[in-house]
Amino acid sequence: AIDTSAYTSVEENTDLVTSVLKRRELEKDGYIMFLSRIAPAKGVDDLIAAYRESEVYGQKKLIICGNGPMKEEIIAMSAEDPHIRVLDDVSDEEKTALMYGCFAYCLPSKPRTEFVETFGIAIAEKMLAGGLGPVITTTTGGIPEASGGHCLEHEAGNVSELRECLDRVYFMTDEQRAEISNAAREFALRFDRAEILDNLL
Repeated sequence: AIDTSAYTSVEENTDLVTSVLKRRELEKDGYIMFLSRIAPAKGVDDLIAAYRESEVYGQKKLIICGNGPMKEEIIAMSAEDPHIRVLDDVSDEEKTALMYGCFAYCLPSKPRTEFVETFGIAIAEKMLAGGLGPVITTTTGGIPEASGGHCLEHEAGNVSELRECLDRVYFMTDEQRAEISNAAREFALRFDRAEILDNLL
């Protein structure tokens, strides 16, 4: 159950979006975004590898938002790359604004012994935040329940397919990206906490 209004309302708060992007030295639609726990099961290393091989590299930044056991390794992997930034201090308010403003949101989760995605809450949150940026993800664990098929999907752990997804988004028109994002938001509204409560009752 999600307070959907906390995400859907961000598009009306242009001052917040402008302020957050300015503070983070970013431009709307100027970055690919990862936001989750920085851990092996989240596929962050796959994302960096795919991004560097894609058409998006150098054209859009990659921001990796979060904390976790793999953070120092990811910082080391991207230390010499001016196109990749790790942000470990993103607040909830910033999170929503950054989701709204991104060119695409990526969560390339892959099953690991220690963790398999249960629902994919961050995916649903991004879908609700809207903007033009579609979601790129896998069908690992409970992600399909959250995505409803309204995301670009690739085989978990397949860097080549992830790169292809990034390239597909890069060559889409704004109208095509908006069509995917609007359909995704419409689907994600079913996770509104009031609607879920009604269904339970």
